[in-house]
Amino acid sequence: NHIRLLITEIESINKENDYLQQKNNQLKIKLQQLEVKVEQALARNTDLRQILPKPQAEMDNLRKQNEQLKMQLQQLQLKLQNLISLQNKDSNSVLINCVKLNYISNVKYIALANIVIGKALAGTFSDKLSKSHRISHITSSGSNIDKYWNVWVEPSFINTHQQEYGKIQEHSAIVNGILVGVNKYLNDRIAIGIIASYLKLDVQYASNILKKTKCRVYSLYLGSRYYFQKNLFTQGIIGFANYDGKNKYKHIYKQPSAKIDNISYYGNLMIGYHFTNQRQLNLEPSIGISCIYFDMKSYKPSNDKILESIIGATIKYPIVYNISNATEIVTELSGFINYNILDNYDYMYKTYYQLGAKININYDMIRLAVSYNAYLTEKYIAHAGTIHIGTNF
Repeated sequence: NHIRLLITEIESINKENDYLQQKNNQLKIKLQQLEVKVEQALARNTDLRQILPKPQAEMDNLRKQNEQLKMQLQQLQLKLQNLISLQNKDSNSVLINCVKLNYISNVKYIALANIVIGKALAGTFSDKLSKSHRISHITSSGSNIDKYWNVWVEPSFINTHQQEYGKIQEHSAIVNGILVGVNKYLNDRIAIGIIASYLKLDVQYASNILKKTKCRVYSLYLGSRYYFQKNLFTQGIIGFANYDGKNKYKHIYKQPSAKIDNISYYGNLMIGYHFTNQRQLNLEPSIGISCIYFDMKSYKPSNDKILESIIGATIKYPIVYNISNATEIVTELSGFINYNILDNYDYMYKTYYQLGAKININYDMIRLAVSYNAYLTEKYIAHAGTIHIGTNF
């Protein structure tokens, strides 16, 4: 309770300090405007006695207010210094723990952004391992793509916004970067692949203590899909991501380490069925589980674990299909429901939804695609967009 009171008091002082600084700046501008009026009057040889009484009284009043503001600022600074001086006494751990507590709470929001990043990478992987991605009907034109490795790159952009909800403070995050991957069907039953990515994560907080976090995110994912029969399959994906960055604080002079050095581990196991018909409609319902572990190296008790169930489907349909020149344009819609079975966040959502749309353009050995995914739950939305460029060799 004492720590919480200190946090509240520091935030209140910071807000009041900001307001007084702003008010002081406004008064300085008014003083400058009055000085300009006096100079203009002198330049015109105007009798200052006709114009000075009111401005002079206003200037005196402004100077008096300015002095009062300075005194209030000095009192606030002294009060803040007295709080910070606790660090140099026997109770020095109080304020440090206060800041660390706020730090851990906000770093958990990086873990929330990590969930979206992991889902985006896993979704990309599932698409690449799907049979519908092989365009087997085009192989009759002479381009048997199953002989080749599919190599691709995807510039990616993710934007998230969280309104204040329960224990979750308001914050927003932007993630952008590039994904590079290769995948191949070894035979009619087994597909394998690998994805590497480099992303930049920028989180902005509403907190008056921790202002922002900037990270570089390096990740590597491995995946495989196995078809038991012609259409029944199981799929597994494992991966990890390294977060390397730092925090930026506001109005905290002595603070814990600003460095961010975290590792996230991801894994999922899915089972599904691939439906097709003579019109090349592809439907893939699937169900499974995923696990995410976010390792906060500096604060082991705060490591985050999530186990969730996933159910949903993807549907693809070609709107342009030309065998003669191996050309295809495919539309894709997807929807998944994620239910949180187990976690130690203590404020993680139980259910959230993932909706996606994509258009694929395939011409001979070249593939282009543009996709959009939305991750939704109460007072939270994340937008994820990618551009796909791929070929085979």
